[in-house]
Amino acid sequence: MARNTAITISIYAPDAAASADIGNAVARDPAIHVAAIASGSVDIAVIHAGLFEGQELWQRPDEAVPVVVAFASNDPTYLASLLAAGVLGYHCAGEPPEKLVDAIHSVYRGETRSDPRTMDQLLQLYRGLLHQSGSRRRRNYSA
Repeated sequence: MARNTAITISIYAPDAAASADIGNAVARDPAIHVAAIASGSVDIAVIHAGLFEGQELWQRPDEAVPVVVAFASNDPTYLASLLAAGVLGYHCAGEPPEKLVDAIHSVYRGETRSDPRTMDQLLQLYRGLLHQSGSRRRRNYSA
């Protein structure tokens, strides 16, 4: 889809400052329009990571609406938990605002936003977990 296709998002944030951070980042792209949460016609929910900071489990605002998490930690375990929870895109804290806009457009096109470095870290994490799991099983069977 063209970059100028209108995309309607709703912002979920813990406070006005966090909401403004997201709003300022997406304001750079005239194709992205922010709608009220209750408007009912939203293409993507953009959730500020601070909204569920310290919580392992969180509820998606609407199962039918794709989710992008803004200002996320770039810790591979954290990102894996987001992906496992159904998040399709993310923007890591410290990245330029354009990366958030790119993540929104990618998810709107039906893609998952995945940074190659982060995916490498996730693969290494899972390989380590699989190795640990395999070692534990071998010990259990040989005992």
